[in-house]
Amino acid sequence: METSPSHSRLMPWLAVAVAVIVAAASLGNGFAYDDVPLIVDNAQVTALGGAWQYAVQPFWPVGGLYRPLTAWFLSLQWQLGGGSAAPFHLVSVLLHALVTGLVYVLARRVLVARLAILAALLFAVHPVHVEAVANVVGQSELLCTAFVLASVLVALRGAADGFTPARRAGVIAFGMMAAVSKEQGFVTPALVLAACGIVGAPRGREALRRAVPVVAVLALLLVTLFLLRASVLGGLAGDEPAAPLRGMSSASRMLVALGTVPEWARLLTWPARLSFDYSPPGYTPAAVPGLRHVVALLLVTALAWAALASRARMPAITLGVAWSAIALLPVSNIVPTGILVAERTLYLPSVGVVIAAAGAAALVWQRLASPAARGLALASVALLLLAAGVKSARRALVWKDNETLFRQVELEAPRNYRAHRTLALYLDRQGRIDEAAIEYRQSIALWGHDPRVYEDLAILLDRKGHDAEAVGVLQDGLALEADAPAMRSKLFFLQAAQGDWTGARITAAAGLALGDTMFAALVTRADSALSGPVP
Repeated sequence: METSPSHSRLMPWLAVAVAVIVAAASLGNGFAYDDVPLIVDNAQVTALGGAWQYAVQPFWPVGGLYRPLTAWFLSLQWQLGGGSAAPFHLVSVLLHALVTGLVYVLARRVLVARLAILAALLFAVHPVHVEAVANVVGQSELLCTAFVLASVLVALRGAADGFTPARRAGVIAFGMMAAVSKEQGFVTPALVLAACGIVGAPRGREALRRAVPVVAVLALLLVTLFLLRASVLGGLAGDEPAAPLRGMSSASRMLVALGTVPEWARLLTWPARLSFDYSPPGYTPAAVPGLRHVVALLLVTALAWAALASRARMPAITLGVAWSAIALLPVSNIVPTGILVAERTLYLPSVGVVIAAAGAAALVWQRLASPAARGLALASVALLLLAAGVKSARRALVWKDNETLFRQVELEAPRNYRAHRTLALYLDRQGRIDEAAIEYRQSIALWGHDPRVYEDLAILLDRKGHDAEAVGVLQDGLALEADAPAMRSKLFFLQAAQGDWTGARITAAAGLALGDTMFAALVTRADSALSGPVP
């Protein structure tokens, strides 16, 4: 029996309220993890500038990523809150509530009200969302997802009732705002076409025919935006690849993307175990065919079959599978990114998961004939939602501050090298350099293939006056990545300070041989020192 119209109007507000209640656990949090370099220590955020200023500078202070709308929005909150973390977390809670409401509206286009509310409730309490909601810089995920959903919903209305100038402008404006909030927003045209083709009214080719012109304009503008982004960042990628991905061929990265499917599936469907870091050797990308790829192929095949088989009977499943697949592409590392897996990047893909899950629940419900079976099913869903909500609320407290977060290293990422490096950076910042040195060494011992860790440790050792030890660490780092001018020049000056001009000249000459003309002057300086008194 369908829900009454009055109850249907209240349903999205129920999901919104649950989202607020669960996410409210983060309201007492401070700044943690990437919040510190991206907000607290970032003059681009702490000093509010004009809108164009953010359009011509990278998201990270040292260069990398391009999210001008997010940067401006964070700066505005800093000014309004006087640097307090409280306004940021309040905004994050409200954004999550907004997105939850929009998920209900999208789900309602393809499901009856009681199933649309199930999708929205699943979204509201999903534990994989905690990182995006409880960590301030996760607002890029929240903004991007809100704008993507808005663009898709306006497009669906246009496909059904006709594209007015206002609707065309809405699809384009929301799509552009999604892309300048976070890189996943660039897939908005594909998501619009998928939604219109699968659940548009009229469904299929007619809805697509109506949507294609406005989507084409959006796509063209996004190409222009991408070129601007490349100009600002000095390259197409815009971010340094994660250390395990450096030097990989395209074929190997395709294997890595496929091998990530089981981890995505686990996090999106049963996130019993969460972590703020996924890096080797605890989590290693699968660049060589193996069991993980077999499992991934089975999962992909099963999902593709379910999507096709449900196209007529339960299009919510088709839409959910297509949505998740499209939204995962930008973070799949087919084009290398700075992370292997991150829970925050699953915020947009999870929209498809909860809609597909609600559609699957409808099919199961139809097969439950007895009142007892249906009662048990309802009780199970209620318990699942309660357990997920409690887990999410408790997980939000982990992101209270860096001290609280990094206590988790030994609990959830003891074998992840990058987690120990992150902890070392925090300890170093706190002046606890002996503890930091231990963590750097632990990071190298776990996975000694990231030259940045060697460079960090060498700088710390130099500050402690252990120059000879720092020289050895830098040499190990350069053995991993010879083309690292900052590390090479640091090694040169340390060797020179110790009077090892022969070693210093070898270091500089190697840099010059790699084509870096900066080292020509250092070779000359070493030659002068070797032939006589240092000038």
